[in-house]
Amino acid sequence: MARSTLGANMRSNRPPIPPAPSQVLEICTSETAPCGEIDITRFPSARKLASWAGLTPTVRGSDLTVRHGHISKQGSAWLRWVLNQAAQTAKRSPDFAATYAAIAKRRGKKIAAIAIARKLQTRAWHLLTEMQASDAGTPPPRP
Repeated sequence: MARSTLGANMRSNRPPIPPAPSQVLEICTSETAPCGEIDITRFPSARKLASWAGLTPTVRGSDLTVRHGHISKQGSAWLRWVLNQAAQTAKRSPDFAATYAAIAKRRGKKIAAIAIARKLQTRAWHLLTEMQASDAGTPPPRP
């Protein structure tokens, strides 16, 4: 499916990613599939995609002690930037406002914005897997 068709399908069928679903999905697909093919199956779960993009915290642990650090920043800096910009707008939408407020109160505004960016990426992964499964005629994988 071409990128222009992808944006058209997202606008007409599913509105769950504010503010601009087609742009976020197009960036996600272009960064995860550099050859132009949409192959989201290389990421078996949304967690793997978030880890690839560097939106997961680093973990340092020994025995029973676990320390979570900053995001790992592995993967595409461009994808992280786009998702962070989308999160700046999405945090004001009704879908994410309560989550953002709760995390911002507890952990701070910057960490809350990254959490919303990861939620956006998770939604994008689910949309792309559903689209690819509907194109192929197979059921989508379970997370």
